[in-house]
Amino acid sequence: MHSPSLATRRILNGAGATLLIAAVVGYWWLLMAGVVVLVAAALRRWWRFEVEAHRKETALLADAEYQLLLHSTRRATGDSRHTTNAV
Repeated sequence: MHSPSLATRRILNGAGATLLIAAVVGYWWLLMAGVVVLVAAALRRWWRFEVEAHRKETALLADAEYQLLLHSTRRATGDSRHTTNAV
């Protein structure tokens, strides 16, 4: 048996290099897709936390505004009863 010619070896090496590059690029894209999914999940969780915090803050401000309005109304009418807002 004789060894393959130089042209045949170059073709085989080129095919192997092409497969190797394709595998590396495919792995890189798969890795980046995983990173994108993880970042999207983290952003979604953060966004839900922010929305919930905003809702709680809005509820607290609304309650405080209600208490101030109630207090000023009672002061204006002379009513001195103390009430608590049970939540």
